[in-house]
Amino acid sequence: MADNIPFMSDLYTVMWKETRSWLRYQGSKSRTILTLVSPLFITIYMPWETGTDWTEGYLSLILAFVVPTMIAGLTVPDSFAGEKERNTLPTLLTSRLPDRAILFGKMLFGILMGWTAGLLMLVISLIAANISYSEGFLFYSPSVLGAYLGFSLLMATMTTGAGVLISMRSKTAQEASQLLISLLLMPPVLLGLAGTMLLRQGNFLENVDGALILLIAAAVLLVATGVLLWAAMRRFQRSRLVFD
Repeated sequence: MADNIPFMSDLYTVMWKETRSWLRYQGSKSRTILTLVSPLFITIYMPWETGTDWTEGYLSLILAFVVPTMIAGLTVPDSFAGEKERNTLPTLLTSRLPDRAILFGKMLFGILMGWTAGLLMLVISLIAANISYSEGFLFYSPSVLGAYLGFSLLMATMTTGAGVLISMRSKTAQEASQLLISLLLMPPVLLGLAGTMLLRQGNFLENVDGALILLIAAAVLLVATGVLLWAAMRRFQRSRLVFD
C-alpha cells in the first residue's frame, strides 16, 4: 500500500503539468471551447425535438460517441509531440518520474477531458429535453444512463490510447492531430452516428435487438481500447523518445 503512495503522487504531478500546459499555451483553450460548441446543435436541438425518446431511448448515445472522441482527440496529440516542439520532452524524460507515471498521467488527463466533456453535454441535453417537455420531469432511464457512461468512457479511453501512441511517433502536434483524425477518429464517429440513426428507426428495432447491438459494439470497442493501450505501453521507451 505504501508503495502506491509515491506512484499516485507522481501521477498527480504529471496530470497537473498537463493541465498547466493546456492552460498556458496559446490556442489550446479556444480550440477546446470551439470543439465543445460544435456539437451543441445536436445537444440542444435533438432532445428538444424528441423529448422522452431522448431520455428513454438510445438516441442520446450519439453524444457518447462524438463528444469524448472530439475532446480527447483534440487534447492528446499534444501529449508527446507538443513537448517535442517545445523542447521540454528531454527534461521530462530525464526526471525522476517513473515511466508509468509519465505515460498514465498524460493518458488520464486526456481521458478525463474527453469523459468530462461528454458528461457536460449529457447534462445540457437533459436540461433542453426538460424545457421542451411540459408534462413532468424527465431523467435518463438506468439502461440509457449506464450505456452512456460506459460508451463515453470507452470512447475517451480508446481515443486517448490512439492519440498518445500517434503522438509518440509524430514530430509535431499538428501532424499527430491529422493522423489521429484521418485514421482513427472518423470511423468510430461515423459508426456511432450511423448506429444511433438506425436505433431511432422503429422498423429497425422491431427486427433487431438494440441492446444486443450495443453489447457487440461495447465488446469491439473494449478490445480495440485494450490493444491501443497495450501498444502505447510497449511504444513508451525513454531513450527512443529522446532521440526520435
